[in-house]
Amino acid sequence: MKKTLTLVLAALVLLGIVTTAFAEGVPAPKPFKIAAVWGASTDSERTAQINNLRTIVETAGGEFIHAQASDTPEEQINGVESAIAAGVSGLIMTPCSDSIVPRVQRACEEAGVYFAFVYRDCADPDIKADLEACSYYVGGSSADDIKTGYDAMKILADDGRKNVAVFAMTIGNLTGDGRDEGASKAAEEFGVNIVNFTRGVTEAADATKVVENLIAAYPELDGIQCQAANYCPGIVTAIINALESLGKTDDVKVSIIDYYPDMGTHFENGVLLGAVGGNNITEPIFCMFEVVNAVLGTPLADEPFKVTGQYLPATGAETANDYNYYIGGNIPVYIGDEILHLIKYYNPDLTLDEFLNIANGISVEEVVRRHEGM
Repeated sequence: MKKTLTLVLAALVLLGIVTTAFAEGVPAPKPFKIAAVWGASTDSERTAQINNLRTIVETAGGEFIHAQASDTPEEQINGVESAIAAGVSGLIMTPCSDSIVPRVQRACEEAGVYFAFVYRDCADPDIKADLEACSYYVGGSSADDIKTGYDAMKILADDGRKNVAVFAMTIGNLTGDGRDEGASKAAEEFGVNIVNFTRGVTEAADATKVVENLIAAYPELDGIQCQAANYCPGIVTAIINALESLGKTDDVKVSIIDYYPDMGTHFENGVLLGAVGGNNITEPIFCMFEVVNAVLGTPLADEPFKVTGQYLPATGAETANDYNYYIGGNIPVYIGDEILHLIKYYNPDLTLDEFLNIANGISVEEVVRRHEGM
């Protein structure tokens, strides 16, 4: 049975696994604060994200600030401003659009705050060029969203699905646009007919109604691809519950992008064919390491650099359950000396190549090897 975060960390301290003092012989750094301009902890994934980010900053000797902000331009700018007002030296965030990047950049430059962007790359070449010339921008992470959408659609195609509905993000969301492009590319390549794109569902109850309408409108429907399981907490469970209520789980199968808590159960009952995700927790971790290194005066590179977000494919219940416990659960992905090893202030031998090799090698199996039995 999973323990609460407090009990888990207390047990790890007793076992001597969590570092409770700074690396031997290394002086404590000057006090510093780092923020995540991030959504509220409304579900298990968001809770795990914040838990991991807090653990990294506090293990490094700093104070973590969660500057809550929803996925809108004004909220995100307010979050950046509140973090700066709180005295942070660094922050990470996911800009909802290219249009806010210059404002974030200007605010951080004026305040002398290092910053990194998670999940995103700028599409606008002028904004991107200006950003990469900024001395306070350390880089960030982004995944290949086109490939992700492609892979999720290919899961359905490989199972013989021919008529698929897509639960998609809103048009203009850079992540969603890439996933749409990839899904459409795979559909064309494998002879799949996308019968419908339903966009911007933000309530699980709405997903139930959408499934009912899809089944009524498209009797030939035999597959559903969900482009962002974490975009609307509970959406995949609502989709599958609706299929069960309609007696359609034998006829309509599901593939998803992003992981969610009920994934193992849905693999076991056969309605979920595959998932492409897992990076929603691991990508912010490596971005936070980038910022911590810069704030402590030991940047890993002289120029901004990107970590490539690694998707962690799941095709069965075992991988799904391991992910939910070892990555999406209460135990941080990196703890104690594992964290200090990725911070050059404490580990002067750390190189950018080693850091990127570790980031590129993250997998469910790799985390299980390090933390099995915890």
